[in-house]
Amino acid sequence: MPELATIAELNNIEILGILDSHYYGNTDSINNVPVIGNESWLLQNHAEADRLRRTCDFFPANITDGSTRPFDSNNPQLGTLTDLRKQRIDLLDQSGVNVINLIHPAANIPSKNSRYAKYSIGKGVLIYPNVYHSPDRLTVGDYCIFSWGSACGCDVTIGRNVLMMPEAKAMHTVLEDDVLVGMFSKFDAFKNKGMIRVGKNTVIWAGATVTSDLPENCKYTHKGEIIPKK
Repeated sequence: MPELATIAELNNIEILGILDSHYYGNTDSINNVPVIGNESWLLQNHAEADRLRRTCDFFPANITDGSTRPFDSNNPQLGTLTDLRKQRIDLLDQSGVNVINLIHPAANIPSKNSRYAKYSIGKGVLIYPNVYHSPDRLTVGDYCIFSWGSACGCDVTIGRNVLMMPEAKAMHTVLEDDVLVGMFSKFDAFKNKGMIRVGKNTVIWAGATVTSDLPENCKYTHKGEIIPKK
């Protein structure tokens, strides 16, 4: 939360508060940001929900690390942080609210106003400092996260809810929805002599080098092993 709040502050975005059912009623604030309600309000029909939908912008602040452990050990049926993030992203889409991007001023991304850049970016995207995005044929889908020092070169297509961890590098690559790219991992498309495609819901371990296509729902290890998800 301090990192997201700082990026918002650097962009002159005022934070009114947090909507979170797991904290609402249990604490007044998180890192000096007030907890003001329940995220399910966005789908309800009452005056406060209507006011929030009409007057506020929104951003999905919870982040996952790809862990398969329940985020609440006392209530494992609630699922993982990955499950929770997907549920809240779906809630934002269902509610029809305005979802903004949080982009650190120190990120190196193409200007939307450049007539030369072949670059597009969706909504709900979080970009940390020292991130590089090429202006040459890069498409970023909704709700993606780019951590410190990650980079996307030319000919990269990124789907929905893709997370690139610190110092991860991609070039001549297609990352389908819900892919997690571990820190210091990279894609070597030259060995593949073309584009590399990574299937949906795949996790690439830290330090891995990907040289060929990967299927959906798998884990790719730093030793080049493909392990189906259970």
